[in-house]
Amino acid sequence: MTVDYQDNFFADCTKDLDIPETWQNCSWKNDACPSFYVNGYQIFVDHKDPKQREVGEGSLRFAMFLEAEYSEYPKWEFTSNDLEEIKKETKVSIFDRPMLYKKEEYIQQLKRWEK
Repeated sequence: MTVDYQDNFFADCTKDLDIPETWQNCSWKNDACPSFYVNGYQIFVDHKDPKQREVGEGSLRFAMFLEAEYSEYPKWEFTSNDLEEIKKETKVSIFDRPMLYKKEEYIQQLKRWEK
């Protein structure tokens, strides 16, 4: 069996973190780093070592945005080096954030993630 570099890199990005159990892994093989879904948000987790980060040493480790707007730019985004700040932001309703689409589209997307 061949071990994919990306699998190892993704594991390295999260090995020092206590990812909440309510966060669903939504990493995609073509993404630069792992990501998680919670409450309508997608959160990307980059490497702990700034020298190994996708966007460069000056980038912040965590980036979150409205999951329904994954491929859109510009979009609302929150970045931080502090996982606790990210967790706090996930408690804010996505409907309190600036949105690119009609509310009904976000509701439909939220239903796709329901267990």
